[in-house]
Amino acid sequence: MNVCRECSQEHNDSLQLGQGGCICPDCLKAKENRLVSSKSGLSKEESSKPPSNVWDTTAIIIAGFIAAVGVYLIFRFNNTAHTIWIIIIGYLASRGVQNVMKSKSQKHNEMFYREKESRIAELQKNIDSLEGELSSIYEEAVKHREQGRCQHCGRIERPSMAPFQVYNFSDAETEGSYDFSHLMLLCENCRSKIDESGNELSKKERRKKK
Repeated sequence: MNVCRECSQEHNDSLQLGQGGCICPDCLKAKENRLVSSKSGLSKEESSKPPSNVWDTTAIIIAGFIAAVGVYLIFRFNNTAHTIWIIIIGYLASRGVQNVMKSKSQKHNEMFYREKESRIAELQKNIDSLEGELSSIYEEAVKHREQGRCQHCGRIERPSMAPFQVYNFSDAETEGSYDFSHLMLLCENCRSKIDESGNELSKKERRKKK
């Protein structure tokens, strides 16, 4: 039985990490689910638009009311001079109302976009944090699985060498989850000999890659 370093519960099927640690499938899946949820939330947030607000609606109602009053007065007085003044006053009043409501609406939208930027920044921070945690977990797990040995040449990692890196080949990453079998531990020299699907490149292909 292994004790998960996240929930401190014992599990038989935990993912073994370096230095004797491990993480249970439930905790690992929970992190992956949070990452998926955060990415989904970020996508929705980025495409969100400010809802129609009361100031736009109010401007339309007041403008309609002014127009209706103007028409009534024109028919009521039936006088050319009065008609001209009614049209001028009605136009100025309507423009004044529209300008006031437009200013209110702009403030409302500015507040929406400030809050949107804050939410996006928070979601991106969560995504970066979760991706970093998952990357670290899988890197530890692969290094433990391979016992510090390059999967291509079999060389063992030593302090005097450049650190071996874990690479994710093919389209293994899907919605925040990794296919553990597609993760490979490679030394710096062998990484240049492997293509994006994990297959060895020919000498000609290696020269092109350089």
